[in-house]
Amino acid sequence: MNWLEQHTALFDNHSATQSRVATIDGILRYEFWPSLPHVFSMRKLDEGSPDYDNQKRGLKAKLQGWTPAGQCQSRKKDDTSHIRTNVLQLDFDEAAISEYDIEELKKAVFDLPFIGFCGLSCSGKGFYALALIEEPERLAEYAQHCFNVFEHIYGIKPDTTKGRNVTDLRYVSYDANMLIRDDPTPLKIKKFYSKPVEYKPQQQANYTGKTNRYVAKCLDVLANVQPGSRNSTVNSIAYAVGQRSGTQENLQTIKDIIYGNTVFADGIAEFIRCAERSYREGQRKPA
Repeated sequence: MNWLEQHTALFDNHSATQSRVATIDGILRYEFWPSLPHVFSMRKLDEGSPDYDNQKRGLKAKLQGWTPAGQCQSRKKDDTSHIRTNVLQLDFDEAAISEYDIEELKKAVFDLPFIGFCGLSCSGKGFYALALIEEPERLAEYAQHCFNVFEHIYGIKPDTTKGRNVTDLRYVSYDANMLIRDDPTPLKIKKFYSKPVEYKPQQQANYTGKTNRYVAKCLDVLANVQPGSRNSTVNSIAYAVGQRSGTQENLQTIKDIIYGNTVFADGIAEFIRCAERSYREGQRKPA
C-alpha cells in the first residue's frame, strides 16, 4: 500500500475525543478545507499585538487535528485499538529555524530519502515533515534518534513534544508549496544515536598542567566535529595529541570518542585507522 493511502484518525478539533477515519493523502490534500479560514486568520495575526498568543490559541482550538502515527479511535495512549502507520512526524518551530529561509530548509529536509512530506505548519512560520520508518512499533526510539540527529548533526532542533507517541495530535494545515514524495524509502536505524562519550584526560606524571589543558581542548574539538571536516580533524587532533603523549591512553580516548559519536558511524574503521596512524606520527615528533 502507498504510504499516503494509510488510514489515520481525524478529530474535529483539539478537544474532540472521538475521531473518524481518513487517509493521509486526504488530510494533506483536501480534508483541511473546513479549517482553512482559521488557518488564514492565524497567519494574518499581528505578532506585535499584546493579545497575539490568546488569539492564536483561540484559532488553534478550532482547527481539526490528526494523528500521523496511527489510526486512533481515542486520544488515550494505552488504548489497544490503535492501528499504527509507519509515519513519524517531525515538527520545526519558528524559534528553532528563524535564521534560515523556510522554503530552502523545507527542501533540504525533503532531500532525505525517508521524508515523504514537508509543509508549513498552521501558523505558516514553522514547518513539519513526515518520515517513513521501518519499525513503527519502535516509534518512540526512532523519534528520539531523529530529534538528536537533526539537532546535533544538522543543527536544527525539532519540537520534542511531538512524535514519540502514536496519539500525538497535530493540527491540519495548508501549504501551496508542499513537497510530497510518493515512494520514500523507510528509515531503518541499525544503531541508535548515543551522545558522544564523556571523557576525562588521564593525569600522567610526565605531563604539565598546561599540556593537560591542551590535550583536553584537542579532544573537545574532536568530540564536536562537524560532518564536513571529519577526516582533517581526526588526523590533526590525533597527531597533536600524539606529540604530547608518551602512552596509548589518550589514543584510546580518541577511539572512544569516534566509537561514541554517530557523526563517524558510516566509516568508523577508517577513522580509527587514520587516528592510529596520525597518533604514531605525532609521537615520533614530540612537542
